[in-house]
Amino acid sequence: MKKSVLIVLTAVFCNYMFAQNTEYLEIMQKTVDLTDSAKTGEEWLSIANTMERIAEKETEEWLPFYYVSHAYLMCGLINGNKKEQSNYYEKALEQIKICETKPGIDSSEVFVMKSFVWQMQISLNPAKLGRTLGPLSDAALKEAFRINPDNPRAYMLRGQNLYHTPPMFGGDKEKAYKDFLTAKEKFESFKAESSLSPRWGYEFTLHMIKGCEESKE
Repeated sequence: MKKSVLIVLTAVFCNYMFAQNTEYLEIMQKTVDLTDSAKTGEEWLSIANTMERIAEKETEEWLPFYYVSHAYLMCGLINGNKKEQSNYYEKALEQIKICETKPGIDSSEVFVMKSFVWQMQISLNPAKLGRTLGPLSDAALKEAFRINPDNPRAYMLRGQNLYHTPPMFGGDKEKAYKDFLTAKEKFESFKAESSLSPRWGYEFTLHMIKGCEESKE
């Protein structure tokens, strides 16, 4: 009798977990798909808010926190107000730091995101923040490469850094161009673990390749 009751309870629990998991996957997929077409700060903020609500419910899932960080980063990139940009980057960093404490993370992607956020914080005040945040950003990007040398976003980010850094501080547009070309190649051969996996960066990479080639003409 006890055994049969246990079997019934196990079945009920499994059905409940399946329903919860299905709901999570559905809302995540819809929200992740929105990132492909988001253009405005309002759209990215809406994505951040949705992902935060998902993260509050699914506390052991790393992807919602990752996407909250990415959305806040995009809010900062689009916004023209330095104070608001700074606030968005702080939120992005806070969320990616929470993300890296979760089980099952893709560490290479997390390190790319941390490096990206630090780079953008530096851009707001290079003289003040470059010396402290620069080494952190560089170390995070190197770790992303170490963990996954085929991560296209790592090449894209390194290329962006080289492109926008003055030559006297190590910038090199030719090396940046090569990194963007490698990123394009990696994007086109990259096999994501699932439809929820990070997939941003390809269009930006193509844009930067075009810019590099036009500057040579």
